[in-house]
Amino acid sequence: MFQIEKILFPTDLSDATSSLAPLVKQITELFHAELHVISVIANPISQDIISHDLIDIPNFHEYQKELNATLEEKLRSFVEEFFTDLDKKTTSIVRGDPAEAIIHYSKDNSIDLIIMGSITKPGLVGRIFGGTAHKVAANATCPVMSVNPFKIKK
Repeated sequence: MFQIEKILFPTDLSDATSSLAPLVKQITELFHAELHVISVIANPISQDIISHDLIDIPNFHEYQKELNATLEEKLRSFVEEFFTDLDKKTTSIVRGDPAEAIIHYSKDNSIDLIIMGSITKPGLVGRIFGGTAHKVAANATCPVMSVNPFKIKK
């Protein structure tokens, strides 16, 4: 029988993903699961370029530390606001392409279900490239529940 013991909720900490939090909490409680809440820092500049000093970005490493600290604090506040009474919860900041980072995290942590927001991009761009949720659903090794945050009943 399929067991849901670990749920992953990737968030960009926006109002849209915040609106999904009550649903995620309800599903987590329903399955008595452990909740993993992550936020992804997309790497706009290849780490290889930085490590080989191919470009000079003053205080880049300081900037990264500051960005991490700020995001960790925002993620901690987010989890405290929406999931404070859940016993089993983990938070993490991950780096990389958002879809790849989410898929990687889910594999590394034996996630059973990913719940994430999905907003369809309009026009040709949306149909050709799809969004992060589409890429995760197509490549994850576990079920993915994608929810349009603007369709949640309040």
